[in-house]
Amino acid sequence: MAEWRDFLPETMRLCPSAPRVVALTQIKEACIDFFHRSRCWRVDLAPMVVPVSTTTFAPVPPLATEVVDIMSAQWDGKTITVKSRQELDDEFGGWRALQPSDRPLMLTLTDERTVRLIPMNTAAGTLDIYAAIKPSRDATGVSDAQFSEHVETIAMGAAHRLLMMPDKAWTNFELAGERMSAFRDGIRKARNLAKRGYARSNNLYAPARRYGGL
Repeated sequence: MAEWRDFLPETMRLCPSAPRVVALTQIKEACIDFFHRSRCWRVDLAPMVVPVSTTTFAPVPPLATEVVDIMSAQWDGKTITVKSRQELDDEFGGWRALQPSDRPLMLTLTDERTVRLIPMNTAAGTLDIYAAIKPSRDATGVSDAQFSEHVETIAMGAAHRLLMMPDKAWTNFELAGERMSAFRDGIRKARNLAKRGYARSNNLYAPARRYGGL
């Protein structure tokens, strides 16, 4: 695992006058922002054995991470549709009134900690979720694979944050704009690569766990 301090050499190269302790905070913020916006860190969550009559449940991502988005899902090996709440309202206006079924037809991520099954299931099943994740606030770093692929872009984001701090010896708004442009370019490239399936997923598997509704 790569820790926040492993990002320091590249970050300090871009903003050498900033204190290292301040840079560490901005590295963490830039990293969370990068993975939230790019959705490029994708993993298979531990299979979940979902009991009968489950409406909502909490997905369980790897330690010190949070779910950003659900990319795909399967119920007992069969694909179910993943939709945002807005897509449900736009495309399936009566989704709230769907009668319970032996298997859900769709699911939606209502927030970073809650998944809703649609409709409610009348039979237990195993749910497999492929999700985009980001570091949580208590994280101390990221996987080695994500570090090696994205250290330069994340350092650009951290440098932008440092250079934008007002009234500091290292403040430089013009250079901050350049760093932000590079950061955004890196996010766009990472997102596009992930969409095409080229980004390393660093898939994580664990024994199936049993969850009840919330």
